[in-house]
Amino acid sequence: ANSVPTPGQRKAPHWDVYPDTDYGRLAARYHGFISDLTARVIGRFARVVKDATGGRTLVCCFHGYVIELAGEPRQALSGHFGLQTMLADPNVDVIACVPLLDFRDLTNGYNPYCSATESILAAGKLVCPENDMFSWLHPLHWHVLYDPADPRAGAISMHQRECANEAVHGALAQKFSLAASWHHDAALQRAFAHQGRVYEKAQSLDRSPVEEVAFVVDDASFAWTPPESRYLAAAHKLLLRDLGRTGAPVGVWLLAEIDRIPERIRFIVVASSYAATTQNLQRLERTIVNGGRTIWVIGAPGLVNVEKGR
Repeated sequence: ANSVPTPGQRKAPHWDVYPDTDYGRLAARYHGFISDLTARVIGRFARVVKDATGGRTLVCCFHGYVIELAGEPRQALSGHFGLQTMLADPNVDVIACVPLLDFRDLTNGYNPYCSATESILAAGKLVCPENDMFSWLHPLHWHVLYDPADPRAGAISMHQRECANEAVHGALAQKFSLAASWHHDAALQRAFAHQGRVYEKAQSLDRSPVEEVAFVVDDASFAWTPPESRYLAAAHKLLLRDLGRTGAPVGVWLLAEIDRIPERIRFIVVASSYAATTQNLQRLERTIVNGGRTIWVIGAPGLVNVEKGR
């Protein structure tokens, strides 16, 4: 009973939260351990870099895909759900991500990023989206053209969307491709040059945050979700997408940071808190008791007592 449950046991089919059994508790602890270990290993390497360079080097890592990996099989063993540990680590300066893979479609309107972007920025760290958007020059067939009637214009529109998102967030920006052909087009390169000028000008403009909706996720709750559950795909990815479609600016926060959400934000959506720690549940309760806001809580806060594993 004290060993790591087998992959089959950890699947727990038909459950959205691990059952109150020895296997359920051990599976959740194992998944939590993977995320904690991943965050601590990254932190150790970051400290080595800082020590070796006398603190002169910025340290960047891909981590914290609390939206991208929610509600899919990779969630359980990805190690991406120790973001709170990363935010507290003084040796990590930049959290990198990619444009959200699920919504690479012009009809979705915007890219909410893969992570709790507003919590990262509030921690004094930079966000670096690595723009790996497909182009019509992609040599493989596992992508969809953004505009089949005008593939070049569709790709340029998607890059414009990303440029705007990075400019208003004060995020870093870089382009990436898995094949040299992706960006081998004169018109696309001219578009990149124009976007660079737009981004440069944005540096001198007022980029104070203007989001009107805070979308709150709990990184501790992920460990208690079996890998075959689709619950978080609806409560995170799809709900976040639909909130963005209202036209209101949306920012993503960790539940541990709910106390730091600015007073100007009057609508808070708590997408997951069913396995939150007692401390984070107290933060949520204080936010509700303080009043003055509309707060929409999805699911059952504190359903799992994570300290006791029950």
